[in-house]
Amino acid sequence: MDAISIVGARNASATGTKLARRLAEEIGGHGDGLPAGVGELDDRAARLDARESPLEETGDQRAGLRGGRPRQREADQGAGARVVPDQGVLGPQGSRQVYLYLDIAKLNLGTYRNDLRLVNAYNESLPADQTGTTQRVVRVKINPPITGGPTITAASSPAPGVVRVDWSFSPGSLPLHGYQIYRSSNPSDPASWVAHQNVPGIQTTRADLTGFSGGSTLYLKMDAYGDGIRSNASNVVAVTVQGSAVPQGSGRLNDTGQTWGGDYPSGNNATCTSNIAAPQDCHQGRDATSNNDADGHAGFSFTKLDGNGNPLPASAQSWSCVRDNVTGLTWEVKASPGNGISGDEGLHDADDRFTWYNTNPATNGGAVGYDNYSGNICYGYDPNNPSSYCNTQAYVARVNAQGRCGARDWRMPKREELRSLVDYSRYDLAIDTNFFPGNTWWFWSSSAVAYYSDNAWIVNFSNGLDSNDYRSNSHAVRMVRGGQ
Repeated sequence: MDAISIVGARNASATGTKLARRLAEEIGGHGDGLPAGVGELDDRAARLDARESPLEETGDQRAGLRGGRPRQREADQGAGARVVPDQGVLGPQGSRQVYLYLDIAKLNLGTYRNDLRLVNAYNESLPADQTGTTQRVVRVKINPPITGGPTITAASSPAPGVVRVDWSFSPGSLPLHGYQIYRSSNPSDPASWVAHQNVPGIQTTRADLTGFSGGSTLYLKMDAYGDGIRSNASNVVAVTVQGSAVPQGSGRLNDTGQTWGGDYPSGNNATCTSNIAAPQDCHQGRDATSNNDADGHAGFSFTKLDGNGNPLPASAQSWSCVRDNVTGLTWEVKASPGNGISGDEGLHDADDRFTWYNTNPATNGGAVGYDNYSGNICYGYDPNNPSSYCNTQAYVARVNAQGRCGARDWRMPKREELRSLVDYSRYDLAIDTNFFPGNTWWFWSSSAVAYYSDNAWIVNFSNGLDSNDYRSNSHAVRMVRGGQ
């Protein structure tokens, strides 16, 4: 049986006649059960009485279940309805929840009506003109079972990270309101299906879904829904998302880039030699085993990517991103080395600066930072448009909206991820500029400072040092994707 809550009568302070009228209003009645001009009945109470009456069939397919519980002989004939509780007393400050139960297996299709009555009849010594009844009419419609569902007619990926779904469905007269689309990466496992997006409007036949990683293959299905009802599920379709695949972190760290040795008590050599017997940095790691400058200095290994995330030769003169082949991370590349002017070279201007801002309490270290502290220090700034503000969170959103290198899952790098780009064999600049032009001194990381929530960690690509700074100050940002 389906329980339907139809009354939650409450009264804050009124008594007597005011009590009866207030209850009538709160349960949705007309309040006309008591005649006008009746005086107050201090310390009285109102009686809740769900009265009996037989079912009635009408020409519009409605059956009246007046007064709640039908006579027993009517229930024997398949009425299938009852009110709980069917009577009781409500005193001042009292409340009562009343339920209408329908056994839909015993009822014909159609709309059923129940009159719930509130009767001021507690004190029989009251004059007849001070008693009365108010009521609320509740209608419950029992619909035919749904035997069909929507059919997905097409699924495509028109842009990086975006999936478009088209479908058809004829709801007829069913009270359906919209659709729910589900996704899975393993359609044969029922537990793998999760709700991805709600689509309001039963006449809608297309939706664009976002939040996917490029290169992934998804399985989709959907159903239609209404108040307490759902259609059968649609057919299952597969679609491959446009854009580059999410790079997987290797779990490895880059080496330092140092290929020379030091002597005791002082002095450095041009090669990996030393008067010290113990192995030094240059004798170990990728700088010793994979020392090839063709794809990055010493043990570093990078691949240039075009605007769609496709690999380019190391000699390419124009590229948009760089994949670190050692760590598995992919990095944003600035438009040029910079010219000292903020905002004149597009979204990825090397001269742009940002304040640190993160509204996610799970990752911001206890403080959100500053959303518009420094004003016009980045490309496209508009003081009347928060999405254009020069802060780290807004910049991440803009880069993802653009779909840089065919991806929409860019994020701020952690402190150690930024440090993985430092080439400790160099200074001014301490990074491979053949792959990463446009490097200023300080870059923000996403890492909060544990002991001081107003600060966040920064990395200096002039000398390879790291430090922390007030989030209200402005520094450069380099987006990353993959890893975690």
